[in-house]
Amino acid sequence: MGKSISGLILFLGIWALPSSAAAVPVSCPDPAVDDQLQFSAEGTGTTTVEECVSGDGNLNQVGDIGDAFGGDVDEWTSFCNSDEDCDEAYGFTWGDGTWSFTGSADEEYALGIKDGTAPGNVGDTWAIFLLSNTDQTGDVLYSGTWDISLNGETNYDRLSHFVIFDRDSGVETTTTDVPTTTTDVPTTTTENIPEPTILTLLGAGLVLASRRLRRQTT
Repeated sequence: MGKSISGLILFLGIWALPSSAAAVPVSCPDPAVDDQLQFSAEGTGTTTVEECVSGDGNLNQVGDIGDAFGGDVDEWTSFCNSDEDCDEAYGFTWGDGTWSFTGSADEEYALGIKDGTAPGNVGDTWAIFLLSNTDQTGDVLYSGTWDISLNGETNYDRLSHFVIFDRDSGVETTTTDVPTTTTDVPTTTTENIPEPTILTLLGAGLVLASRRLRRQTT
């Protein structure tokens, strides 16, 4: 009996433990294609990778990002390229399998990854990943992992460069002017009215004076 109760308690304890759902990487293309590069990215912390689009050629002059993520391609601008000096305000950093930068709450971001293989060989492709963040308080840290693989084997050396794209999120802060009103309060003049106690004393004094006057006359 004791062993049965102990086993039941152990089972309930394990069942009650919170389960941590691991984030799922987003890959392009998905599923993977034989002898074709596959790009993958995954958000860490408050960052989420929503979706991706991939293609061939120059990553900085793509026209598919607008069609894939909504809006006009002209809304997107590239502010940071890992082959060049990134804007210090964003603090873009990357390494084998990791990336991070600091963005703003009123902007939307996408991470571009470009393969460095020479044209004509397997590669010369890119992928762009749409990012989101649950932290929307001023400066926002975006971070995550990345991967380039061929037939299931990761090779970070295939990387040519990253590009960070951004556009206005469309969230505007509006200020409502509340009209101020002035109310004229009428002023009143209050006359000094004798208190009842003073009137009583005054009356009593008059009565007493009249009695004394009568006594003197009689």
